[in-house]
Amino acid sequence: MMVDSHLRFIAEKDTEKTTQKTTQKTTQKNIENVTENVTENVTENVTENVTENREKRILELIDSNNSISTTQIAKSLSVTRMTIHRDIEKLKTKGLIERVGADKGGYWKIIK
Repeated sequence: MMVDSHLRFIAEKDTEKTTQKTTQKTTQKNIENVTENVTENVTENVTENVTENREKRILELIDSNNSISTTQIAKSLSVTRMTIHRDIEKLKTKGLIERVGADKGGYWKIIK
């Protein structure tokens, strides 16, 4: 009888340890998932906000000087010409601007 209760006690302790380990692993996995989701969401939101603000600034620069070059825009916003090129393509795709005339000698037209 004493042996049975001792074995039951050991079995309960083993079950308790296993449950604790499983709970710890699950908690750690949940923390990792939350961290990953927060990182993804923050990165996505920050990137969208920065791009939207830069596009707004590009429109303001074009509005104040419709013959401004992409190099001048890039310098004004402290980004590369490639970044400005991508942003301008997005603005064109959105139907917000168009280029009238040649790259040299032409001008930007704000549509909306």
